Amino acid sequence: MASDTFFCPIVLNLSEQVLTITLMNNLIINDINVNKNKPEEFYSCIIAAILNYPEQNYSVFKSFLKLADIVSQNRLPVFSNLPVNTPIIRAEEHEIDVSVIDNNYRIVIENKINNARDVPHQLARYIDGSVNGAHYSEKDVYVIYITADKKDPNRQSWIRLGDKLIATDYKDDFKERYVNITGDDILKWIENDVNDLCLSNPDMHSFVNASLKLFKGEINQHDFKTHIADMNSNKIENRSDYGGIDLKELFAHWKEAIECHYSKNVISEVKIDDTRIDIILQWSHKDHKTYKLGCRMELYKRMEDYEKTFIRYGIHKVDDNIPYFSEEFLTNLFELFFKIDRYYDRYNHNFDYFKEQNSCYYYASREVQLWSCSNYEFQFVLKYYLLDLLDKICMSIIAPSQLGLLNIKGNLSD
Repeated sequence: MASDTFFCPIVLNLSEQVLTITLMNNLIINDINVNKNKPEEFYSCIIAAILNYPEQNYSVFKSFLKLADIVSQNRLPVFSNLPVNTPIIRAEEHEIDVSVIDNNYRIVIENKINNARDVPHQLARYIDGSVNGAHYSEKDVYVIYITADKKDPNRQSWIRLGDKLIATDYKDDFKERYVNITGDDILKWIENDVNDLCLSNPDMHSFVNASLKLFKGEINQHDFKTHIADMNSNKIENRSDYGGIDLKELFAHWKEAIECHYSKNVISEVKIDDTRIDIILQWSHKDHKTYKLGCRMELYKRMEDYEKTFIRYGIHKVDDNIPYFSEEFLTNLFELFFKIDRYYDRYNHNFDYFKEQNSCYYYASREVQLWSCSNYEFQFVLKYYLLDLLDKICMSIIAPSQLGLLNIKGNLSD
């Protein structure tokens, strides 16, 4: 199967233009957002993208944690002892330059490499937000401060004023969970460690080398963006339509899983082709009539300033001997049953009713844009959207109909 190759984006937001940078064999989730064009924000996003390199179980991130221990000279390897499983590494999230979350700990990385000024109570706010907002134990929060000249944050940055003007000073508590890393430390780390760790991935290696030149001042931000844009252009020319992934093979695996999981009394047929999986449901109403309904997911591309990939999923017409759903009925169905969902975005908006799309008459359908076109993302959307919709159809339409609790009306011509 083609799941060994992933295509995942680094996104450069250049004014109103978006460039998707595709890196092979790499799951980089972070966006490089240079919309404001501030150097410290730009550099933070690049650092986050480098740390988020997943090969060898996030070997680059682990190497960075070792660097933190070496620089801090702690008695114990406080940082490198942290377990690395599936870290979520984001840049410019909730005002934090780089945020790392994994298991039960959080690392706040504050970037002052371009001598950005200290904001009053800044670190204290981040710590307080991690403890009281995100509900981490204080002992599980860590601070890494990146500077040009080893200048530590001022005392006020560590102090948080409460509602009753009672001050909380975090500085002493973070004596062993804080480290000041310089820009020179970062440069040496990239040259000596990161380069070697990324040798097996030509695209990531090229990205890291360009980042190194940027940090050294050998190229400017414009040159860096040009280099990344060239990488993107070359990769788009040389890749297949959906990131080199054999979607038909992927859908075949899902076809087998669906047929095993759901009753044959409900699943009449599962059809697949290169870009579509179509599940035909069939059941008998209490009136002994048999009805059919389709549940489909399809992939397609569209040009909107640049080429975008979308999925469309929904409930569709199969033949004339089907339940007739009015828009009022479907709207109420989604409101009463489908929106009772822990993920607010799944059924909350953007559904079209009674619309023909790509030669398919949908009773209800929704379009969602994909970002990475990776095997991981395709697996995710199949489970997150298609299987959940299938479950809800079985629970909210088919089961009540079989018990005679749902009034089914002939066909569309009635």
